[in-house]
Amino acid sequence: MLNKLMFVIAIFGLVIFLYFFYLAKKSQSGAALGLNSNVLYLCSDKPNCVCSEDEADKAHFIEPYSYQFLIQSENERKKESQIIWQTLLLALKQHGAQIEFKSGTYLSATFRSGFFGFVDDFEARLDEANATLHFRSASRVGTSDLGVNRKRVRAIIVTLEDNLQKVKRIKS
Repeated sequence: MLNKLMFVIAIFGLVIFLYFFYLAKKSQSGAALGLNSNVLYLCSDKPNCVCSEDEADKAHFIEPYSYQFLIQSENERKKESQIIWQTLLLALKQHGAQIEFKSGTYLSATFRSGFFGFVDDFEARLDEANATLHFRSASRVGTSDLGVNRKRVRAIIVTLEDNLQKVKRIKS
């Protein structure tokens, strides 16, 4: 009886392992959604996504990163926004992101989980007019991400702020 139970448990474990392997492989195809009318796409009903573009969606909303301009001339403001944008790129690389696409105000990157290699999409949009960085981070497959995307965005913001402090110390 014990041998049959152990066999059933082993088969069940193998099936779960193979299912996760299948999902991980499936997540490796696809791409970030991009922009929709100059804003990041909103999250679907699945809880495996966060986005800073829609405050009304409390389940998926995450605070954007807002900054204040130290200089008022338009030219200097653009330079300051680009410093923040470049510092975001550095923060993403420090967190292991693979930058897939970048322009002056939009980027998409991917993150891979350790063991199975699940791929998650990360997107950012620079809103220079409102001195804001917007984020979207979503898992490509599955339903739940166990809060990984929310934690990722928060960790990237912390790294971004740390890097900006270093830049400010160098400039002064």
